[in-house]
Amino acid sequence: MLWGRVTYEMMESYWPAVACGDVEAPSAIFAIYATLGVFLLIAARNPNQHLGLVSFMIWSSIVRGAVMAVQSVQNPIHVHHLYGDIPALFIIAAVLAFLSPQAFRLPFTKRAA
Repeated sequence: MLWGRVTYEMMESYWPAVACGDVEAPSAIFAIYATLGVFLLIAARNPNQHLGLVSFMIWSSIVRGAVMAVQSVQNPIHVHHLYGDIPALFIIAAVLAFLSPQAFRLPFTKRAA
């Protein structure tokens, strides 16, 4: 349900593109996030076998949230994102990191033996 809300919030941010005649952008973004959501549901059965996907979701949510936060502060027309999809992205990252701390660690870091 939370994933649906985040997807809706992100789609809503692309409606200005639709008003300008770009109807492909929202459909493309929705398709990417819907597909990612399906694969995350599959990965939820055994997250340890899908650490790369979970790690991608954690870090991409953090990076996207940070970029959107900077853009929202710089451009007042997007300030509403600070109250909707940006916190949702950070919450998703935090929940996934809590549930799968192995995925939160960068996959290329090596532990000392």
